[in-house]
Amino acid sequence: MEPEQIIDDIICGLRIYPNIEFHRNKPHELQILGSGRDGFNIQIYTGYREHLIYLDDFHWHFGNNEQENTEMHDLIIKALFGKIRIQILAYNGTEFKWILQRQEDGNWIDEMITGTFNRNFHRTPNIYYRQNSFSDKDS
Repeated sequence: MEPEQIIDDIICGLRIYPNIEFHRNKPHELQILGSGRDGFNIQIYTGYREHLIYLDDFHWHFGNNEQENTEMHDLIIKALFGKIRIQILAYNGTEFKWILQRQEDGNWIDEMITGTFNRNFHRTPNIYYRQNSFSDKDS
């Protein structure tokens, strides 16, 4: 699928939610602003071979094929409506690890992890969470 068409499709879906703010800076890029103080922004970069999604500083790559495009759309929907959250580990205010979590049977389960090298592995990190809380009933 054409990178610009993927962004067009996402924007078409977002337009039914007037409380979700988004910006298209380039034809193949989209930024969706997070909800409230504890929410996170979503950045989408599409390409002919693959797409890159940032949920705050957590990021993931998706291939440009039907299955992975569907997975990417599902991730965006879950991220907007609070079905997933990001657990963040930091030392002295510097984030180094982002864990995407999904809820299952009332428990949060680690789904995907991304991070940077941590030189303070012997110390206990600060842990906090970001989660969007848009309502899918506001259309």
